[in-house]
Amino acid sequence: MSLNVHLFFDNSRVTQVACHLWATQSQTRYTWPGHQTAAAEEELARTVQGLPDQAVVRWGDPIGTHGSDVISVDIKNGDVTLWDAKFRSANVTIKPSPTFTFGSSRLQNAINEAITTIESNQTLPADIRDAALGNLRRGNVTTRTVGFGNTRNSTLK
Repeated sequence: MSLNVHLFFDNSRVTQVACHLWATQSQTRYTWPGHQTAAAEEELARTVQGLPDQAVVRWGDPIGTHGSDVISVDIKNGDVTLWDAKFRSANVTIKPSPTFTFGSSRLQNAINEAITTIESNQTLPADIRDAALGNLRRGNVTTRTVGFGNTRNSTLK
């Protein structure tokens, strides 16, 4: 591992400090159960955050927990999307996540989790937060199951 520190000066005063920590990859790869799933969930969160008008308000729960892997809000209108990442090493077609089955307690739990998250969120503008909460309370959400690894598809409901 190496650490690079850059100091920026103006009239002999430090005005900015930039630090970069670089990890060198060893020849031996250490893994743990679920590491590919965790990487897929992180990639999904980063991808969603990069989409136009999407703000990720929650991600990073422990692998195997029930609920959405990522919750995002459209910052223009308050539409809410619940995302689930599915990593498969086999070349398969994935189906919509069981978490998002219409009328199921799992979907209601995912919606409740999103309500709790957005109620406590202080980064969304108040009008967008209120619109998102209204959509969630009416059950007006979009769900997306996104395939990673060797999956051949993603689903949208």
